[in-house]
Amino acid sequence: MFAVVGSAASGPVDLAWVPRKGDRAVVELTVEARKGGEATAAWTRAEAQVVSVEADGSYRVRTRNQEATLALHGELVRDERKNERLTRYSRRGEMVAIEKGEASAQAYRAGLLSRFVRPEGPVEVGGQWTTTWTPPVGLDLPALRTVYTLRAVEGDVRVVAFEAVETGGSNPAKATGTWRLSSQGVAGSMEAKVENYLGIPGLTATVTWRRL
Repeated sequence: MFAVVGSAASGPVDLAWVPRKGDRAVVELTVEARKGGEATAAWTRAEAQVVSVEADGSYRVRTRNQEATLALHGELVRDERKNERLTRYSRRGEMVAIEKGEASAQAYRAGLLSRFVRPEGPVEVGGQWTTTWTPPVGLDLPALRTVYTLRAVEGDVRVVAFEAVETGGSNPAKATGTWRLSSQGVAGSMEAKVENYLGIPGLTATVTWRRL
């Protein structure tokens, strides 16, 4: 969500972020999915706020939906419920657990895709880091392996490509995309193409996340 980074001329780029209680953002998530000749689209706007930070750097974020819309078969369905979720993350941004709100397999899958996980330390342009997420006990989900690459520093924008692949399961999803962060490390946007979206065979999706 946030971080502090250096310039391209200074060598390695530091993508670390120290969360602070009260940090707040309004974010928008758009999913355009297709299977065969059928297309759907979903759009959600939500407010995310850091509500606690632990001594080890892990933190909790409360997310409240402001508005959601689903387009299906030419119809628009609006959902104005203020669904709330409390999620715990590691200091690097890895999803640890959904502690309040919907904690289904699909909720984890959607949440994992819209998270940027930071490296252990500074990286050069072209440098890579890998993260592996293992589902909580009792949750029927495959593990997720994500490889990030710092592609470029373009003025005040840090460009990070990623490939996320579910390992295991009968219909593993695969996502390839790009994160863009500001010179202060704030995640501004993400766009990804996903195969077998949410583990549904043959369902492809374009997922866009942006900070408003």
